Amino acid sequence: MFVHVIMHQPKPEKSEHIVAVMHRFKEKLLGSPGLDQIYTLRETDRGTLMIMSTWHTREHWQAARPLMLEAVMDDPFQEWTDEAMELFRLEEV
Repeated sequence: MFVHVIMHQPKPEKSEHIVAVMHRFKEKLLGSPGLDQIYTLRETDRGTLMIMSTWHTREHWQAARPLMLEAVMDDPFQEWTDEAMELFRLEEV
């Protein structure tokens, strides 16, 4: 199993812009070979937004990378967030 997590700390007035992009990102990936689950989540205390996807293997995730990049290529995250996004690529141990 391979898990990919992207976290954003949005500016309060831009939160819904990022949510819309995350939903577009999710729709783009649905049906990708090896994708098990994908969730768009909001942390309830700080408002951090994250998208978490689980994959059969890291190779499946890597094969879907072009779709991921295409889904967000024109979005100005630096204008919408207070901090740089955090990425986590996790493997089961």
